[in-house]
Amino acid sequence: MLLTRIQQAETKTEIAHEIALFAISILLSAIILRFLWNRSLVKHVTTLKEIKTIMDAISLSVALAVVRGACA
Repeated sequence: MLLTRIQQAETKTEIAHEIALFAISILLSAIILRFLWNRSLVKHVTTLKEIKTIMDAISLSVALAVVRGACA
């Protein structure tokens, strides 16, 4: 999805805009994921550990995006 939008972009400004939107969406999903993971999943699923750093949350967010096909 991201790659097709970048390929369709006609100017460098549009390319930068698409990459910035992608980065913002990953950051937002990482923050929401960290909150929900630590507040809900960890309490109810005892084998899960808390996400302590934002980099762990970003990594998990990107991995989930790849699995969902959002980065394809």
